[in-house]
Amino acid sequence: MRRIFAIVVIIGLLGGGMLACAPKEVAPPAKPEVVYLNLGSTSTVSGIYVYAVAITRVINKYAPGVEVTCIEAGGTYDDLARVREGIFDFGTASGHVGVYEMYAGRGQFEGDPWKEVRCGFLREINTPRMYATVASGAKYFHDLKGEAFAPGMPGSWTYVAAHEAGEVLGLDLKLLESSLGDAIKAVKDGRSLGVAKASPTHTYDASVLGLHVGTPMTPVGFTEEEAERIMKACPTRALQLTPKGKVQQVPDFSQYEYSNFATTFFSTRLPEDVVYKIIKAVYEHHDEVADAFPPCGLFDPLKTYMERLPEVQAVPFHAGIVRYAEEIGIEVPQYLIPPEYKGK
Repeated sequence: MRRIFAIVVIIGLLGGGMLACAPKEVAPPAKPEVVYLNLGSTSTVSGIYVYAVAITRVINKYAPGVEVTCIEAGGTYDDLARVREGIFDFGTASGHVGVYEMYAGRGQFEGDPWKEVRCGFLREINTPRMYATVASGAKYFHDLKGEAFAPGMPGSWTYVAAHEAGEVLGLDLKLLESSLGDAIKAVKDGRSLGVAKASPTHTYDASVLGLHVGTPMTPVGFTEEEAERIMKACPTRALQLTPKGKVQQVPDFSQYEYSNFATTFFSTRLPEDVVYKIIKAVYEHHDEVADAFPPCGLFDPLKTYMERLPEVQAVPFHAGIVRYAEEIGIEVPQYLIPPEYKGK
């Protein structure tokens, strides 16, 4: 009995020691809180939609705690309105000029400025290009006078540009208001002699390239005198000469066309750290974005913006953009630093 008692005591002591030495249960690390964002884009028919999907994928892959959903929308002015309303968290704009107009209360936002809009990062420098069917015989945009023309999606930058150019030059166009997909169909069916579409400066937009296969298309621009008239009537617009050899599909083409910065934009509602994660992901993996949308690979999404954007159309960067730029040694001009930024 004594032996049994001693064995029990020893086992008890050993068990107690083992329990005392056993590692305590460690709670699993808390998962980072996820921020879910909506990105306003453009028509899925547009070649530009690929860019929006590409940055969405890169952000979701490399920005911890940020999940973005890319949503089809009407383009520059439509996206701006929806970000202002809080429907989208950020957006893409084929026209930086639209972002400037909203910030300054000019153009489409005459007398109704929204000072909370903030610039993001550059997609490319592009052109809201006017296209006509080769069969129409048109050489310049004014050759379409009185004819049916599809200005593109209501709410897009090209839609506004086509309307303005037609009005300033007195062309009395029969404008077909429709989605981009329906506009392309109208050209195919012969109901429209052309279409306006934001495009890379050196090539046709993918949607027009698809159309071009069965219905040959040509750019139609403006004379120098017409370009000056448009810029005088619409001071926020910029037109410049497209030199011969610039457009791959028509190397002999050389006329004045709209020129513009295509960008992303945010509002001050988005916290600095969230936008910091977004630009860090996009900037450090820009090669992956360019693999999907090659035109953006011709430009630095931050440096090109700062170096070439006219100061008179400046809109402050989002604080998260400035923070990241300074972190990697890019000097941000004072006029692009927003008042809410508390860094350097």
